[in-house]
Order: sequence, then structure tokens, then C-alpha cells
Amino acid sequence: MEELYEICSVEAFQTRIKFEAAKNINKPAETSVTSTQPKSENLIDKEPLRKIIIPRKQASQVHARTHPYFTRRAWNVVQEYIRYYSNPGDVICDPFGGSGVTTIEALVLGRKGIYFDVNPIAAFMTKVLAVAPVDLNALENSFQSIAQKCQPQIHAAYSTENFDQSIEYWYPQNVQMPPDADIEFLDQLFSQRQLFCLSLLLHEIEKTVDPDVRDVLKLVFSATLVKCNISYHNTGRDEGEGGGNSGFIQYYRYFVPKELYPEVNVWTVFAAKYKSIYKAKQTTNATIGNRYQDLQIFTASATEMLNYIEPNSVDYIYTDPPYGAKISYIDLSTIWNAWLKFPVDKRTFAQEAIEGGSQKKTLADYDKLLAESIQQMAQVLKPDRWMSIVFVSEKPAHWHTIYETCTKLGLEYVSTVRQPSDRKTPRKIKNPLRHFCGEMVINFRKRSNPIVQVKTKLDIDALDIIKQTVELTIINNNGVATTEEVNDAVITELLSSGYLQEVTEKISDFGEILKEYFDYDSDVNVWKIKAKTKLGSHIPLEKRIQFYLTSAFNKAKRLGQRLTIDELVPEVMPYLRNGTTPRNQDILSELEKIACSPDGLHWELNTGEQLTLKLF
Repeated sequence: MEELYEICSVEAFQTRIKFEAAKNINKPAETSVTSTQPKSENLIDKEPLRKIIIPRKQASQVHARTHPYFTRRAWNVVQEYIRYYSNPGDVICDPFGGSGVTTIEALVLGRKGIYFDVNPIAAFMTKVLAVAPVDLNALENSFQSIAQKCQPQIHAAYSTENFDQSIEYWYPQNVQMPPDADIEFLDQLFSQRQLFCLSLLLHEIEKTVDPDVRDVLKLVFSATLVKCNISYHNTGRDEGEGGGNSGFIQYYRYFVPKELYPEVNVWTVFAAKYKSIYKAKQTTNATIGNRYQDLQIFTASATEMLNYIEPNSVDYIYTDPPYGAKISYIDLSTIWNAWLKFPVDKRTFAQEAIEGGSQKKTLADYDKLLAESIQQMAQVLKPDRWMSIVFVSEKPAHWHTIYETCTKLGLEYVSTVRQPSDRKTPRKIKNPLRHFCGEMVINFRKRSNPIVQVKTKLDIDALDIIKQTVELTIINNNGVATTEEVNDAVITELLSSGYLQEVTEKISDFGEILKEYFDYDSDVNVWKIKAKTKLGSHIPLEKRIQFYLTSAFNKAKRLGQRLTIDELVPEVMPYLRNGTTPRNQDILSELEKIACSPDGLHWELNTGEQLTLKLF
């Protein structure tokens, strides 16, 4: 298998975030992150990166252990793509910047970064994590000052069983929650004790004089909110993975359990988050340093990039747009944006490229914003440079929007690579049949005269393309394939053969086809070929023979029978007449590869790896 990303509206919106690095540099901590620079090379005709990169999300102090966010990309995967498709000093742009992995890793690798995202908390998170060097002594002194003022009062609040003390300081009130939330207003997501402690903490943080230090402490506070609300509950995961989570992180909606989980002490969480983010700032001091000034952050839509940067000014784009209706980022960020007093208005929602959400956006709305974003991306990218879009969707229309828009704008499709995830999402765990774990990376190259892709001359319709691709994927994978493997193979084949538009016009959901023509084993979450299915002639003859032989052995085993060659050949032969009819000797040759005869008369399937070919 081979190699794959969000959007918004028009007009410039919000102000560019400007900031300067602190002048005091403390001794940075040791870090495993390196910024070894390769020599500059010619990237115009470079072969695309095709290898699958094993993600190492949890190995990152800067990304994985600081502030929660949705669909954060693995830093080592992003680094590898940036390193491969750009040179030191190049400008790297992420139009759907999210938590800032792309632009932060660009700085680490000695590149320059340009970040866009409509979500204020995402832009703030990126700014705070990237800013360097930060005065670590000032940060520690400010934390200790806050501890002296807040820790005794917070511990006292948790020593009382029935807390009813009045709340003296500001907290967000009358903030409307999304329609699918279990509460109407944001303050209902917290107990009286939590509101008291959190408002006290924020009040003291806002007294901090140094703006960079104050922002770091605000990020610590924002991360603390995830565990200090009444939606935090036991999710059934083992203690080694954290044990609990908030409803909006776990289920992508503001879910509140009927039986409330015991409250976690606000100061305990704040102090733990401070330690993690302090270590992250040690790391960025060491790996980014003064290069932080090479980062531009815009709280703005990907559809309006040309309002902020020049055409043909970007050397490489690596981006990860929202996947349709999977996550409503602005809705789910209500808790953070409201507490940190970040403005979110109708315009912000209008520019968010999603399906559904509180604004009930349609597929057409999403595709329009996605296409407008890609148009801007094509204009800001330099000629003969690369763009990688990370994406996953079971809807062909989404893929068609990306592919068709890119090719019309002179972005030549080059390759697609499957990129696995380091862990399953909550939706994947809940419904492995319908949801994906992992993405695809689609690579394009901007050409003055792009190669026009010509349809492969196949005398088959769109349905047959999908069916045959799935069959071949299952056969080549020892008789089973996950939903991700099937989806990746089909998208790659449609992109390569030029049939994506045709499929988009005829088929709205791959899942319906899969359920009709293939069997899904919910015990192990894999697809299999249905019993008595006649494989397409596109499957190599030897693979078809092995498939039907294995099927015959499995059937005989269920019935308690033993098979001779005279029984096997008639069992297999009828299924092989849709192409070259094999001789008996061909069947015997393949039989000897997967089976043996202990008594010299009956055949038995070999034990060990061959038995993984359990098809039904």
C-alpha cells in the first residue's frame, strides 16, 4: 500500500498573534530531540516518501504530555515528512494547524513555520508551546507565589465534605453549550468547589507580570480543566493509561455520567500539569531557542491565507484538515475558550470546516470550505514543491474533493501512503466496523505543467473496482483485512487508476458495499470473503487456488472429514473457471505449499502460519 488532511471562509479575521521571545535564557534540560540538519538537496523530481512510519506520540514531552487536544499528529511522523520534503531554512506551512505539531517540529528541524487555525485555544496552545527561550527561573518563582496563595485554600476546600463557600472571583457564566451537551451552560459542568478553586487559581495567574510566563501558567490552567469538571469519570481503561477522562475528550461531546466520579483535587492536577509543561519549556528552550522568531501564527481560516502571506512563498505544506463530521473542534473547545476569555463568534463557527456540529453544517458546506482552502494552499505553495495532506474518510466524496481540486489547480497527484495511529480512538473502540484508526498521507507536487492522469483501460464498472480491490487485499493479507486496510487499498487504487470521480458519483459509502459483499468478524474486527464466493479473475491464479483449497480444508474440519486429492480437485475446480482453468498439476503444486499428507493418502492443512488463512 502507498501514501495523506481542514478549511474555513473569506476575508481577513482576527489579529495576527505577535509576540517576542524572552531575553533571559536558563540552562535547558537534556533532551532526546535533535535538530541535525541534512544538506540542502534538489526536491523537484525526488521520489515520494513511501514507507510507513511507526508513530511515537507518547515519546514527546512537548506534545503528548502537555495540553490535551483532538487528533494530535505523532511528532516523529511529522518530522520525517518535513525532513524529507524540505531543506533547512525552508518555510513550512500548516493551514489547519491544530495543536501546532507541524510548525513546532519545523522550528526544531531548522525550518521556518507558518500556522493557521480558526480555533483560538489551538493557536494559543501552539504559541505557548513554541515560544522560546522562556525565563524558567521567573516561571518557577511565579508558580511558587501562586502556590503560596492558592494551595492552602484549595486543600481546605477539599477537606470539607459539603462545600458551600461563595465564589469571590470571575468564572464564565451564561456560556451556552452545544445542543448535544448534557448540560445547558458551561458553569453547570463544574461543582461549587471546582468553580471556587479554579476561579481562585485563574485570578492569581492573571496577576503575573511577565506575559510569556503568564501565558505558560494559563496553559497549565487550561490543561487542568480537563480533569477538574463533573464529566471526568472512570472510562474502564487500566491505571497505566490514566484510568479516567472527561466526557468531551472521550466521546467528542459534553457527556456527564449519571453517577459522578469522585472529584480530583484541583491543586494536585494543576501542580502535576505544571511539572509536565515546565519540562516541555526546558525542551523548547534547548531545541528552538531564538528560532522561535521564525514562526508566524495566525488565528484565521485556511480560506484566507493570501490575506496574510504572499503567493508562492511556502516551500512545503503538511496539513491535517478536519475529517468531515468526526470532530466539532470549536464546540468541544468551549470549556477552554470560555475560561481563557478567547472570543468565539458566528464568524468563527462559519469558518470551521466540518459537517454537523452546533451549526448543523452539511456535506456541501464542508466540501466547499475544503475546496476553498486547497485553492489557497495551491497559490501560496512555490512551484515544484510538495504538499502532504493527512486524511481519512469512508465517504468517497471527501476524497474526490481533495483530488479533483488539487489536480485542477496544477497540483500533481504523486502517491498515497497509509499511516497507522499509535492508539485507537474512542470511536474506533466503540464501533470498529464503522470508524477508522490511522490515516492516509496523500502527496501532491505543484507543477507548471502537471501530468494529467489518464484512466486505466479497464472494462469494469466502479463497483467491480472496489470489490476486486477488497478481494485482493484480503487474499494478500492471509484471508483477513481490517477496515483501515480495506479503505486504504480502495482509495489508493481509485486515485491511481483515475476512477475516483466515477466512484464518487455512484457510491456514497464504502461501508454499505462491504457489508453486502463481504463478511465482518466482529470478534476480531476484520473483513473476510464470504463463503462460496467466486473470486475475480484479477486475483493471481495461485492465490485463488490457495484460497479455495484452504476453504475446502476449513469446511472438512468443521464436518470432521479428511480429504484426498480426488476430493479436493472437484471441490476447487468449479470456482476457477472464470479465467485460465488450471490443470490438476497446478492445483497439486499449490496444495503442496500449504498442506501435507501424514498418511500418504489424505491431505491436511499445515499447522503454524498457514493456518492464519481462515476465510470463513
